[in-house]
Amino acid sequence: MFKTKIQDKVRDHLIQKCDFNCYAPDYLLSIDYFSDYSRQEIQKNHKWISKVVSDVFNPYDRNPILWGFFIEKGKKSIKKHGKQTVFNTITEGYELDDDIEVVDGTRHTHALLSLPYVDLGKPNKNMRKLWRHMFYDIGGNPPHWMFEDDNQYELKLETLEFAIKDRCANFLGSGEQALDIQTVDSSRQFDGTCARGWHGALHYVTKQIKEQDDWYEVFDDINSNVLDNDPIVLQP
Repeated sequence: MFKTKIQDKVRDHLIQKCDFNCYAPDYLLSIDYFSDYSRQEIQKNHKWISKVVSDVFNPYDRNPILWGFFIEKGKKSIKKHGKQTVFNTITEGYELDDDIEVVDGTRHTHALLSLPYVDLGKPNKNMRKLWRHMFYDIGGNPPHWMFEDDNQYELKLETLEFAIKDRCANFLGSGEQALDIQTVDSSRQFDGTCARGWHGALHYVTKQIKEQDDWYEVFDDINSNVLDNDPIVLQP
């Protein structure tokens, strides 16, 4: 009998049951870390990132901010420890060879984020304070053109990026690619997927889920809230 793959079960459940159906994600965040953190340490980072974003976009806890956090491992690599003496069965003699070890790649995060509507023309006090730092060189306020309807998405994205980089610098990796934020819209197609929009983003962040145990390793159920009302239960 044909058995639906675990990856398909996970994706189908998320698409049909998660709260992104009501509040589609606006952004896909990819986060690299300063150190090779454990899964538990990354979950603590996720908790802090959630607080940072809430402080700016929902300080009074009036509207839902939805998160789906996914922890991935990078590609395995070879680590050299110097030289070792080995016996060559062809020459029947000893020789020096590299002492190597295959090590797991470092963990990183992909996160889907749905932000509530924010009237950027009437920013809350935390957002105003953040803007004073962001736009210090032009008087502490965004330029007028960023408040135009077609440009507000850019102001919102830059505010999100600045907030995370400013208050999460102690664990973010170095370089511009340590935090990459992409917008999610219905026409967007993500690497290695056929689906578009947030379904495509969901396929992308679940690409490492091949077996049942992968789901519990990849999905951060502590800091994600999109499945609070309908969690996934996988049967062997």
